[in-house]
Amino acid sequence: MRIDDLSLVGFRCFKEASFHFQPGFNLIVGENGSGKTALLESLAVAAGAWLLGIRGYDARGITVEDVRIQMVGSNGEMSPEEAQETLVYVRGCMSDGLQLAWSRARKGKAGRTTGAGVSQLAFYAERVAEKVRVGQPVVLPLISYYGTGRLWDLPKDMKRELKARPSKADMSRFEGYRTSVDRRCSPLDFTQWMRRQAWIAFQEGKEPEISAAVTDAVTKCVEGARRAWYSAKLEQVLMEIKGRQVLPFENLSDGQRNMVAMIGDIAIKAAKLNPHLGARALTETPGVVLIDELDLHLHPRWQRRVVNDLKRTFPKLQFFCTTHSPQIIGEVPKEEVMILGHDGARPAPVAFGADTNWILRHVMGGEERNPKVQTLVTSVDDAMDEGDMQQAKKLLAQLRRKIGTDDEGEIARLDASIRNLEALAHEEN
Repeated sequence: MRIDDLSLVGFRCFKEASFHFQPGFNLIVGENGSGKTALLESLAVAAGAWLLGIRGYDARGITVEDVRIQMVGSNGEMSPEEAQETLVYVRGCMSDGLQLAWSRARKGKAGRTTGAGVSQLAFYAERVAEKVRVGQPVVLPLISYYGTGRLWDLPKDMKRELKARPSKADMSRFEGYRTSVDRRCSPLDFTQWMRRQAWIAFQEGKEPEISAAVTDAVTKCVEGARRAWYSAKLEQVLMEIKGRQVLPFENLSDGQRNMVAMIGDIAIKAAKLNPHLGARALTETPGVVLIDELDLHLHPRWQRRVVNDLKRTFPKLQFFCTTHSPQIIGEVPKEEVMILGHDGARPAPVAFGADTNWILRHVMGGEERNPKVQTLVTSVDDAMDEGDMQQAKKLLAQLRRKIGTDDEGEIARLDASIRNLEALAHEEN
Protein backbone atom coordinates (compact mmCIF):
# COMPACT_ATOMS: atom_id res chain seq x y z
CA MET A 1 0.00 0.00 0.00
CA ARG A 2 1.29 3.45 -0.95
CA ILE A 3 -0.22 6.94 -0.94
CA ASP A 4 0.76 8.94 -4.02
CA ASP A 5 -1.55 11.95 -3.96
CA LEU A 6 -3.79 13.52 -1.34
CA SER A 7 -6.41 16.27 -1.69
CA LEU A 8 -8.13 17.92 1.27
CA VAL A 9 -11.20 20.12 1.54
CA GLY A 10 -12.25 21.67 4.84
CA PHE A 11 -9.89 19.52 6.89
CA ARG A 12 -8.62 21.27 10.03
CA CYS A 13 -6.46 24.22 8.92
CA PHE A 14 -6.71 23.32 5.21
CA LYS A 15 -9.48 25.00 3.25
CA GLU A 16 -8.28 23.36 0.04
CA ALA A 17 -4.93 21.68 -0.46
CA SER A 18 -3.29 19.04 -2.62
CA PHE A 19 -0.10 17.09 -2.01
CA HIS A 20 2.09 14.71 -4.00
CA PHE A 21 4.28 12.27 -2.09
CA GLN A 22 7.43 10.25 -2.64
CA PRO A 23 7.09 6.43 -2.58
CA GLY A 24 9.72 6.03 0.16
CA PHE A 25 10.36 8.84 2.62
CA ASN A 26 8.48 12.12 3.08
CA LEU A 27 9.77 14.71 5.56
CA ILE A 28 7.28 17.45 6.44
CA VAL A 29 8.73 20.75 7.70
CA GLY A 30 7.02 23.96 8.79
CA GLU A 31 6.40 26.46 11.55
CA ASN A 32 4.11 25.69 14.46
CA GLY A 33 0.55 25.98 13.20
CA SER A 34 1.48 25.38 9.56
CA GLY A 35 -0.51 22.12 9.47
CA LYS A 36 2.10 19.38 9.90
CA THR A 37 0.09 17.35 12.43
CA ALA A 38 -3.14 18.10 10.53
CA LEU A 39 -1.56 16.60 7.41
CA LEU A 40 -0.57 13.46 9.35
CA GLU A 41 -4.12 13.17 10.72
CA SER A 42 -5.53 13.33 7.18
CA LEU A 43 -3.03 10.66 6.11
CA ALA A 44 -4.23 8.51 9.03
CA VAL A 45 -7.76 8.86 7.65
CA ALA A 46 -6.48 7.93 4.18
CA ALA A 47 -4.42 4.90 5.23
CA GLY A 48 -6.89 3.81 7.92
CA ALA A 49 -9.56 3.32 5.24
CA TRP A 50 -7.83 0.00 4.49
CA LEU A 51 -9.13 -1.34 7.79
CA LEU A 52 -12.74 -0.94 6.59
CA GLY A 53 -12.15 -4.19 4.73
CA ILE A 54 -10.62 -5.98 7.75
CA ARG A 55 -13.35 -7.00 10.20
CA GLY A 56 -12.75 -6.27 13.88
CA TYR A 57 -10.24 -3.43 13.55
CA ASP A 58 -11.17 0.25 13.77
CA ALA A 59 -10.50 2.60 10.89
CA ARG A 60 -9.79 6.29 11.41
CA GLY A 61 -12.82 8.29 10.33
CA ILE A 62 -13.16 12.06 10.03
CA THR A 63 -13.86 13.33 13.55
CA VAL A 64 -15.58 16.45 14.83
CA GLU A 65 -12.14 17.95 15.50
CA ASP A 66 -11.19 17.47 11.84
CA VAL A 67 -14.00 19.69 10.51
CA ARG A 68 -12.48 23.06 9.58
CA ILE A 69 -13.64 26.12 11.51
CA GLN A 70 -12.94 29.65 10.30
CA MET A 71 -13.96 33.05 11.63
CA VAL A 72 -16.14 35.05 9.22
CA GLY A 73 -18.12 38.26 9.48
CA SER A 74 -18.18 41.95 8.75
CA ASN A 75 -18.43 45.31 10.55
CA GLY A 76 -15.95 44.09 13.12
CA GLU A 77 -18.19 41.22 14.23
CA MET A 78 -16.76 37.74 13.72
CA SER A 79 -18.40 34.37 14.22
CA PRO A 80 -17.21 30.79 13.69
CA GLU A 81 -18.30 28.98 10.55
CA GLU A 82 -17.66 25.29 9.96
CA ALA A 83 -16.89 23.72 6.61
CA GLN A 84 -19.96 22.44 4.80
CA GLU A 85 -18.04 19.35 3.78
CA THR A 86 -14.77 17.81 4.94
CA LEU A 87 -13.17 15.63 2.28
CA VAL A 88 -10.07 13.45 2.13
CA TYR A 89 -9.38 12.20 -1.40
CA VAL A 90 -6.56 9.76 -2.08
CA ARG A 91 -4.78 8.19 -5.02
CA GLY A 92 -2.57 5.26 -4.17
CA CYS A 93 -1.07 1.97 -5.21
CA MET A 94 -1.50 -1.49 -3.72
CA SER A 95 1.29 -4.03 -3.19
CA ASP A 96 0.47 -5.83 -6.43
CA GLY A 97 0.70 -2.61 -8.46
CA LEU A 98 -3.05 -1.96 -8.67
CA GLN A 99 -3.82 1.78 -8.79
CA LEU A 100 -6.81 2.82 -6.67
CA ALA A 101 -8.55 6.04 -5.67
CA TRP A 102 -10.72 6.42 -2.59
CA SER A 103 -12.19 9.15 -0.42
CA ARG A 104 -13.77 9.81 2.97
CA ALA A 105 -16.20 12.65 3.57
CA ARG A 106 -18.23 14.23 6.34
CA LYS A 107 -21.03 16.81 6.17
CA GLY A 108 -20.17 19.26 8.93
CA LYS A 109 -19.83 18.47 12.61
CA ALA A 110 -23.31 16.99 12.79
CA GLY A 111 -22.69 14.47 10.02
CA ARG A 112 -20.88 11.14 9.91
CA THR A 113 -17.95 9.87 7.95
CA THR A 114 -19.30 8.30 4.80
CA GLY A 115 -17.89 5.17 3.22
CA ALA A 116 -19.30 5.64 -0.28
CA GLY A 117 -15.96 6.71 -1.74
CA VAL A 118 -14.00 3.83 -0.25
CA SER A 119 -15.87 0.86 -1.71
CA GLN A 120 -13.11 -0.17 -4.14
CA LEU A 121 -10.42 -0.13 -1.47
CA ALA A 122 -12.63 -1.93 1.07
CA PHE A 123 -13.55 -4.60 -1.48
CA TYR A 124 -9.86 -5.11 -2.33
CA ALA A 125 -8.98 -5.39 1.38
CA GLU A 126 -11.81 -7.89 1.94
CA ARG A 127 -10.48 -10.08 -0.87
CA VAL A 128 -6.98 -9.99 0.59
CA ALA A 129 -8.37 -10.78 4.07
CA GLU A 130 -10.26 -13.78 2.73
CA LYS A 131 -7.08 -15.16 1.17
CA VAL A 132 -5.38 -14.84 4.56
CA ARG A 133 -8.21 -16.72 6.27
CA VAL A 134 -7.84 -19.68 3.88
CA GLY A 135 -4.10 -19.80 4.45
CA GLN A 136 -2.74 -18.16 1.31
CA PRO A 137 0.66 -16.45 1.84
CA VAL A 138 -0.44 -12.99 0.69
CA VAL A 139 1.44 -9.95 1.97
CA LEU A 140 -0.50 -7.62 4.26
CA PRO A 141 0.43 -3.91 4.30
CA LEU A 142 1.45 -2.35 7.60
CA ILE A 143 -0.26 0.81 8.87
CA SER A 144 0.95 2.66 11.94
CA TYR A 145 0.72 6.17 13.38
CA TYR A 146 2.94 7.58 16.14
CA GLY A 147 1.99 10.95 17.63
CA THR A 148 3.99 13.19 19.93
CA GLY A 149 2.57 11.31 22.93
CA ARG A 150 3.36 7.97 21.37
CA LEU A 151 5.17 6.42 24.33
CA TRP A 152 2.66 5.10 26.83
CA ASP A 153 3.63 5.21 30.47
CA LEU A 154 4.76 1.86 31.83
CA PRO A 155 2.00 0.02 33.73
CA LYS A 156 2.41 0.29 37.50
CA ASP A 157 2.59 -3.47 37.76
CA MET A 158 4.09 -4.66 34.49
CA LYS A 159 4.97 -8.06 35.90
CA ARG A 160 1.33 -8.72 36.74
CA GLU A 161 0.24 -7.50 33.30
CA LEU A 162 2.71 -9.93 31.70
CA LYS A 163 1.05 -12.92 33.40
CA ALA A 164 -1.88 -12.79 30.99
CA ARG A 165 -1.69 -15.58 28.44
CA PRO A 166 -2.22 -14.77 24.75
CA SER A 167 -5.64 -15.63 23.34
CA LYS A 168 -6.35 -17.24 19.98
CA ALA A 169 -7.11 -13.76 18.65
CA ASP A 170 -3.57 -12.71 19.55
CA MET A 171 -2.27 -15.38 17.17
CA SER A 172 -4.17 -13.93 14.19
CA ARG A 173 -2.17 -12.22 11.45
CA PHE A 174 -4.67 -9.37 11.62
CA GLU A 175 -3.54 -8.66 15.18
CA GLY A 176 -0.83 -6.59 13.50
CA TYR A 177 -3.56 -4.00 12.83
CA ARG A 178 -4.37 -3.44 16.48
CA THR A 179 -3.59 0.18 17.52
CA SER A 180 -2.70 1.02 13.91
CA VAL A 181 -4.09 4.56 13.93
CA ASP A 182 -4.34 5.56 17.59
CA ARG A 183 -0.98 7.46 17.69
CA ARG A 184 0.59 5.45 20.52
CA CYS A 185 2.82 2.45 21.01
CA SER A 186 2.92 0.47 24.20
CA PRO A 187 6.16 -0.74 25.83
CA LEU A 188 4.04 -3.50 27.37
CA ASP A 189 3.18 -4.88 23.92
CA PHE A 190 6.88 -4.97 23.02
CA THR A 191 7.78 -6.65 26.32
CA GLN A 192 5.01 -9.26 25.97
CA TRP A 193 6.16 -10.14 22.45
CA MET A 194 9.79 -10.43 23.55
CA ARG A 195 8.69 -12.59 26.50
CA ARG A 196 6.81 -14.98 24.20
CA GLN A 197 9.77 -15.23 21.83
CA ALA A 198 12.05 -16.06 24.76
CA TRP A 199 9.66 -18.84 25.80
CA ILE A 200 9.62 -20.24 22.24
CA ALA A 201 13.43 -20.15 22.17
CA PHE A 202 13.54 -22.04 25.46
CA GLN A 203 11.15 -24.74 24.21
CA GLU A 204 12.75 -25.17 20.80
CA GLY A 205 16.35 -24.76 21.90
CA LYS A 206 17.10 -21.89 19.51
CA GLU A 207 16.03 -18.30 18.96
CA PRO A 208 13.34 -17.84 16.28
CA GLU A 209 14.58 -16.05 13.16
CA ILE A 210 11.98 -13.31 13.45
CA SER A 211 12.93 -12.67 17.07
CA ALA A 212 16.55 -12.20 16.08
CA ALA A 213 15.47 -9.87 13.24
CA VAL A 214 13.37 -7.70 15.56
CA THR A 215 16.03 -7.33 18.25
CA ASP A 216 18.64 -6.66 15.57
CA ALA A 217 16.42 -3.89 14.13
CA VAL A 218 15.97 -2.32 17.57
CA THR A 219 19.66 -2.35 18.45
CA LYS A 220 20.73 -0.98 15.06
CA CYS A 221 18.29 1.94 15.39
CA VAL A 222 19.25 2.87 18.96
CA GLU A 223 22.48 4.85 19.23
CA GLY A 224 25.07 3.02 21.28
CA ALA A 225 23.02 -0.17 21.71
CA ARG A 226 24.80 -3.52 21.55
CA ARG A 227 21.98 -6.02 22.11
CA ALA A 228 18.49 -6.38 23.57
CA TRP A 229 16.85 -9.41 25.16
CA TYR A 230 14.10 -10.47 27.55
CA SER A 231 15.17 -11.45 31.06
CA ALA A 232 12.92 -14.16 32.54
CA LYS A 233 14.49 -13.52 35.92
CA LEU A 234 13.72 -9.79 35.97
CA GLU A 235 10.62 -10.16 33.76
CA GLN A 236 11.51 -7.23 31.55
CA VAL A 237 13.51 -6.25 28.46
CA LEU A 238 17.16 -5.46 29.03
CA MET A 239 19.47 -3.50 26.74
CA GLU A 240 23.25 -3.36 26.68
CA ILE A 241 24.51 0.13 25.87
CA LYS A 242 28.07 1.00 24.86
CA GLY A 243 30.41 0.78 27.79
CA ARG A 244 28.90 -2.61 28.64
CA GLN A 245 26.24 -1.05 30.81
CA VAL A 246 23.08 -3.16 30.99
CA LEU A 247 19.85 -1.28 31.67
CA PRO A 248 16.20 -2.40 31.98
CA PHE A 249 13.81 -0.74 29.57
CA GLU A 250 12.27 1.47 32.25
CA ASN A 251 15.70 2.97 33.09
CA LEU A 252 16.59 3.97 29.53
CA SER A 253 16.50 7.65 28.57
CA ASP A 254 13.33 9.06 27.00
CA GLY A 255 15.01 9.08 23.59
CA GLN A 256 16.12 5.46 23.91
CA ARG A 257 12.76 4.25 25.25
CA ASN A 258 10.92 6.13 22.53
CA MET A 259 13.02 4.59 19.77
CA VAL A 260 13.02 1.07 21.24
CA ALA A 261 9.23 1.09 21.61
CA MET A 262 8.56 2.59 18.17
CA ILE A 263 11.03 0.47 16.17
CA GLY A 264 9.94 -2.59 18.13
CA ASP A 265 6.29 -1.82 17.43
CA ILE A 266 6.83 -1.45 13.68
CA ALA A 267 8.95 -4.60 13.53
CA ILE A 268 6.50 -6.69 15.56
CA LYS A 269 3.54 -5.52 13.46
CA ALA A 270 5.42 -6.56 10.32
CA ALA A 271 6.19 -9.94 11.91
CA LYS A 272 2.55 -10.50 12.92
CA LEU A 273 1.09 -9.40 9.60
CA ASN A 274 3.46 -11.48 7.46
CA PRO A 275 4.82 -14.41 9.49
CA HIS A 276 5.29 -16.47 6.32
CA LEU A 277 8.13 -14.11 5.33
CA GLY A 278 10.12 -15.11 8.40
CA ALA A 279 13.09 -12.84 9.08
CA ARG A 280 12.36 -11.07 5.76
CA ALA A 281 9.13 -9.61 7.16
CA LEU A 282 10.89 -6.41 8.21
CA THR A 283 12.50 -5.79 4.82
CA GLU A 284 9.64 -6.96 2.58
CA THR A 285 6.51 -5.67 4.33
CA PRO A 286 5.04 -2.61 2.55
CA GLY A 287 2.75 -0.05 4.11
CA VAL A 288 2.40 3.43 5.55
CA VAL A 289 4.00 4.76 8.76
CA LEU A 290 3.26 8.22 10.17
CA ILE A 291 5.58 9.78 12.79
CA ASP A 292 4.97 13.19 14.35
CA GLU A 293 8.17 14.94 15.47
CA LEU A 294 10.68 12.32 14.45
CA ASP A 295 13.35 14.16 16.45
CA LEU A 296 11.42 13.76 19.74
CA HIS A 297 13.92 13.36 22.64
CA LEU A 298 16.81 12.59 20.26
CA HIS A 299 20.29 14.13 20.61
CA PRO A 300 21.33 16.11 17.47
CA ARG A 301 23.98 13.47 16.71
CA TRP A 302 21.30 10.76 16.76
CA GLN A 303 19.02 12.94 14.63
CA ARG A 304 21.65 12.75 11.91
CA ARG A 305 21.21 8.99 11.52
CA VAL A 306 17.55 8.30 12.36
CA VAL A 307 16.19 8.62 8.79
CA ASN A 308 18.82 6.31 7.30
CA ASP A 309 18.18 3.83 10.12
CA LEU A 310 14.47 3.72 9.25
CA LYS A 311 15.12 3.43 5.51
CA ARG A 312 17.64 0.62 5.96
CA THR A 313 15.56 -1.34 8.46
CA PHE A 314 12.18 -1.02 6.68
CA PRO A 315 12.97 -0.40 2.98
CA LYS A 316 9.46 -1.23 1.66
CA LEU A 317 7.58 1.14 4.00
CA GLN A 318 6.43 4.62 3.01
CA PHE A 319 7.24 7.07 5.82
CA PHE A 320 5.60 10.42 6.53
CA CYS A 321 7.49 12.27 9.30
CA THR A 322 7.35 15.80 10.67
CA THR A 323 10.35 17.51 12.22
CA HIS A 324 11.80 20.78 13.55
CA SER A 325 15.36 19.48 13.25
CA PRO A 326 17.83 21.00 10.73
CA GLN A 327 20.06 17.97 11.40
CA ILE A 328 17.39 15.61 10.08
CA ILE A 329 16.68 17.85 7.08
CA GLY A 330 20.39 17.85 6.24
CA GLU A 331 20.36 14.05 5.91
CA VAL A 332 17.40 13.82 3.49
CA PRO A 333 17.42 14.46 -0.30
CA LYS A 334 15.56 17.68 -1.08
CA GLU A 335 13.03 15.77 -3.18
CA GLU A 336 11.85 14.08 0.02
CA VAL A 337 11.35 17.34 1.95
CA MET A 338 8.05 19.24 1.90
CA ILE A 339 7.81 22.72 3.46
CA LEU A 340 4.34 23.65 4.70
CA GLY A 341 3.28 27.29 4.91
CA HIS A 342 0.15 29.38 4.95
CA ASP A 343 0.21 29.36 1.14
CA GLY A 344 0.41 25.55 0.92
CA ALA A 345 3.32 23.19 0.34
CA ARG A 346 6.56 23.88 -1.53
CA PRO A 347 9.75 21.89 -2.13
CA ALA A 348 12.90 22.58 -0.15
CA PRO A 349 15.53 24.62 -2.02
CA VAL A 350 18.23 22.32 -0.62
CA ALA A 351 18.48 19.68 2.09
CA PHE A 352 20.96 16.80 2.01
CA GLY A 353 24.51 17.88 2.79
CA ALA A 354 23.63 21.51 3.51
CA ASP A 355 25.13 23.36 6.46
CA THR A 356 22.90 23.25 9.55
CA ASN A 357 22.88 27.05 9.92
CA TRP A 358 22.02 27.47 6.24
CA ILE A 359 19.06 25.08 6.63
CA LEU A 360 17.95 26.89 9.77
CA ARG A 361 17.86 30.22 7.95
CA HIS A 362 16.83 29.37 4.37
CA VAL A 363 14.66 26.27 4.84
CA MET A 364 13.17 26.80 8.29
CA GLY A 365 13.15 30.61 8.39
CA GLY A 366 14.99 30.75 11.73
CA GLU A 367 17.95 32.74 13.04
CA GLU A 368 21.46 31.32 13.30
CA ARG A 369 22.14 33.19 16.55
CA ASN A 370 20.67 35.79 18.89
CA PRO A 371 19.65 38.85 16.76
CA LYS A 372 21.44 41.37 19.04
CA VAL A 373 24.64 39.33 18.92
CA GLN A 374 24.32 38.99 15.13
CA THR A 375 23.95 42.78 14.82
CA LEU A 376 27.20 43.28 16.74
CA VAL A 377 29.02 40.68 14.63
CA THR A 378 27.83 42.40 11.44
CA SER A 379 28.88 45.81 12.82
CA VAL A 380 32.42 44.55 13.50
CA ASP A 381 32.65 43.17 9.95
CA ASP A 382 31.33 46.49 8.53
CA ALA A 383 33.87 48.49 10.53
CA MET A 384 36.70 46.32 9.18
CA ASP A 385 35.40 46.74 5.62
CA GLU A 386 35.56 50.51 6.11
CA GLY A 387 39.08 50.28 7.51
CA ASP A 388 38.10 51.65 10.94
CA MET A 389 40.09 49.27 13.14
CA GLN A 390 39.53 51.30 16.32
CA GLN A 391 35.75 51.07 15.90
CA ALA A 392 36.05 47.37 15.07
CA LYS A 393 38.03 46.76 18.28
CA LYS A 394 35.49 48.75 20.32
CA LEU A 395 32.57 46.75 18.95
CA LEU A 396 34.48 43.49 19.42
CA ALA A 397 35.02 44.38 23.09
CA GLN A 398 31.24 44.90 23.45
CA LEU A 399 30.64 41.53 21.82
CA ARG A 400 33.13 39.86 24.16
CA ARG A 401 31.38 41.34 27.21
CA LYS A 402 28.03 40.14 25.93
CA ILE A 403 28.85 36.52 25.14
CA GLY A 404 32.02 35.87 27.13
CA THR A 405 35.28 34.28 26.03
CA ASP A 406 35.14 32.56 22.66
CA ASP A 407 38.58 31.19 21.75
CA GLU A 408 37.48 29.13 18.73
CA GLY A 409 34.23 30.71 17.48
CA GLU A 410 33.08 34.03 16.09
CA ILE A 411 35.10 36.25 18.46
CA ALA A 412 38.30 34.38 17.57
CA ARG A 413 37.53 34.85 13.86
CA LEU A 414 36.87 38.57 14.22
CA ASP A 415 39.92 39.12 16.43
CA ALA A 416 42.15 37.28 13.94
CA SER A 417 40.72 39.33 11.06
CA ILE A 418 41.43 42.61 12.86
CA ARG A 419 45.03 41.51 13.63
CA ASN A 420 45.60 40.43 10.02
CA LEU A 421 44.27 43.72 8.62
CA GLU A 422 46.43 45.71 11.04
CA ALA A 423 49.49 43.64 10.09
CA LEU A 424 48.85 44.25 6.37
CA ALA A 425 48.41 47.97 6.97
CA HIS A 426 51.68 48.05 8.92
CA GLU A 427 53.57 46.27 6.10
CA GLU A 428 52.18 48.71 3.54
CA ASN A 429 53.29 51.67 5.64
